[in-house]
Amino acid sequence: MSGQQRHREPIDVHLVLRRDSSAGPEVLLSRRAGDVYAAGLWHLPSGHLDGPHEDMADGVIREALEETGVVIDRDDVSIALTVHHRSPHGGARIGVFFEVREWSGRPRVMEPAVCDAMDWYALDALPEPMVAYCRAGLDAYRCGHPGAVHFQHPGDPIRYVAGGPDRTRFLPGPSPAQDPPKAPSEFDERSPGGIGDAEDAPRRSSRPSHLSPQGEEDAAATPRLATPADAAEIARLRSELILSTPLDATWLATCTDQLAARLARGGDARAYVVDAPTGGLATCALGLIHAVLPAPRYPRAWRCVSTPSRRPPPTGAAVSPGPR
Repeated sequence: MSGQQRHREPIDVHLVLRRDSSAGPEVLLSRRAGDVYAAGLWHLPSGHLDGPHEDMADGVIREALEETGVVIDRDDVSIALTVHHRSPHGGARIGVFFEVREWSGRPRVMEPAVCDAMDWYALDALPEPMVAYCRAGLDAYRCGHPGAVHFQHPGDPIRYVAGGPDRTRFLPGPSPAQDPPKAPSEFDERSPGGIGDAEDAPRRSSRPSHLSPQGEEDAAATPRLATPADAAEIARLRSELILSTPLDATWLATCTDQLAARLARGGDARAYVVDAPTGGLATCALGLIHAVLPAPRYPRAWRCVSTPSRRPPPTGAAVSPGPR
């Protein structure tokens, strides 16, 4: 406001140095030591800007060299997300997390007075104890969100505590500036590469055929775009037919609630479903822009991208395999 000093908050830069292994993506973490804030806790290599002469990209490149010894080219730096953090003591700051997948040199402890360990950890198996602020950023990063708010309350621990207070609120990105994807039945079969380019070519439906026990195609078996109301059926169908161990009622409800929100307008999930003649869904195909849903092993990150789930047909029924 006019006549008052503007509120200011410091900027942190965090390095998400990422490598992909056969077990999945891994990130480099260091353990803080000595007479520093959060000593003994794991954290991403990070720091503050040196002054107005240094931009954020230069800052994270400098911190990477100072703390880990790796050399990073500016062209290999990309912004992953931003976290607005408030500590239990009330101080707030803006953390900008940068992803880097290409670098030169071997990461190693460069500042032993303030760091006593450094290692690679899987994104879905992060070590403890870890700084809660850092964990909030990595949780958002793993989920594909471009931002998060992590406002802790007085008395909250500095370290992340599994099952403790969850102060992280993810901020989704903008919805794509385009029309929702068309249902399979709406695609033009005469488009380049489509079915029926030649005049005398037999016309084949691009929709999956569902036949009754008598062999007659069920007219109601038309794929449609799923709505939030379908979330419970999609979650149940996938739990029964995709997972080796079906979800219990609690996890099924958690998965349903999150999926319903993501199927809503502006959400990052799209699914096509076919209604079963006897009620519920006969089949579904689900795609997530940010490929995670909850499950017991990964409470924040169960991967399930574009996997079709389909009820087995009734005994004696014939089901067409659909187009190849």
